[in-house]
Amino acid sequence: MELEEMKNTWQEMSKRLEKQEILTHQVIEKMTKERYVNKFSKLQIYETIGSVICYGSAIFLIVNFEKLDSWYLILFGIITLLLLLVLPALTLRKISNMKKINIANSSYKDVLVKFQKAKKSLFFTQKITLYLSMVLAIMILPVTSKIIKNKDLFEAEHIDNLWIYIPILLIFLFFLSRWVFKGYKNVTNSAENILKEIDS
Repeated sequence: MELEEMKNTWQEMSKRLEKQEILTHQVIEKMTKERYVNKFSKLQIYETIGSVICYGSAIFLIVNFEKLDSWYLILFGIITLLLLLVLPALTLRKISNMKKINIANSSYKDVLVKFQKAKKSLFFTQKITLYLSMVLAIMILPVTSKIIKNKDLFEAEHIDNLWIYIPILLIFLFFLSRWVFKGYKNVTNSAENILKEIDS
């Protein structure tokens, strides 16, 4: 009888340990997913603030579009408007794709493959966005000058200003772009390290 009781007790303890192990694994999985998602949530906040600024600028441009009175200013205005609307949406979409990687319901190998693919896509988009941001910065100068000051920077009396602003702006954007890209690399490397912890 005592042997039977010990056997039952042992089986019950085994079941409890199995349940405890499953619960512990689920808790670790949940915490890992939260840590992973939080890495990209910070990026998403910064990019959302940038998007609000871009969309606000786009609305300002649309409201004042009639002030662009020459074909080249209208062309610059259209390109500026397109870049202000498209670039933030692209970046936010790629960050969202990184956050959506399902850690819980996929194998470690599948998670890493999906992560690498999403990371590559994010960096490719980020590089394009950075180059197009430089184009945007150049395009927006004559457009805003015409809208705000009613000055055409391509007219002879104002052309000197344009040649001063553009190099300064490009140098500033170069260093800003490097800083932003480094931030993206740090976040994705940190997220990748979190994923590697799953297998260890």
